[in-house]
Amino acid sequence: MAQIDLNLGTAANSNDGDSLRAAMQTIQTNTTEIYAKGVTPLYSTLADLPSATDHHGMFAHVHATGKAYFAHNGNWVALANEASSGSSGLQEITATSGTIDLDVSSYSVFRITSNLTGATTLNIQNMESGQVIDITVSGSQTITFTSDDTSETFNKVGGVDYDGTANNHIQVVCIDQSDSAAIYNYAIGTFTSDSTP
Repeated sequence: MAQIDLNLGTAANSNDGDSLRAAMQTIQTNTTEIYAKGVTPLYSTLADLPSATDHHGMFAHVHATGKAYFAHNGNWVALANEASSGSSGLQEITATSGTIDLDVSSYSVFRITSNLTGATTLNIQNMESGQVIDITVSGSQTITFTSDDTSETFNKVGGVDYDGTANNHIQVVCIDQSDSAAIYNYAIGTFTSDSTP
C-alpha cells in the first residue's frame, strides 16, 4: 500500500482539511503498515534483538546503547551515532604532542587549540562503520594516525598533504569497523578565515 497523505486543508484553521478523527485514522494506517514491514519498537538491550539473519534490512533501536542498528548480511550493524557528550559534540584538546586519544563515542569534532610542538599520534577510539569525524590542527610537526583496533588501514583520499604552516581540517570516515581489519579513509584541506566562498 502506498503512503496515505493527510489533507492539511488550504490554510491553518480553514476547516477544509481532514477532521481530527480522520487524520488519526490515516496516521494509524500508515504506522500499521510500517510496523508490518519490519520497523521495530525500542529494545532494552542488544540481547533482546531478534536474529539478524532472519531480519535483513530491518532497523531497530536499542535503549541500553542509545544506538540504531541495521540488519545486514546476518549481523546487526550499529549506525553512526550522534556525539553523546558536549552540547555541540566538540572536544577542544590542549595537548600539543605525543599520543592524543580521540574518543568518537563521545565527540565527533576535535579541535587542537594550539600549534603542535612535537610529533603527534592521533589515536581514534570507538569509531564505527559510517561514522565521520572532523579534526582541526596546525603546527609544523609529524602527525600519525592509529586506532584502538587490533589492525587498521588508513587511506588518504586525494593528493593534499598535511601543511604544518597552515590550519588543517582533516575529515576521517570509518569504512569498516572490523577489529582485525578496520579501514579508515581521510582527506585533508587547509583553511583560512573567509566569509565569501
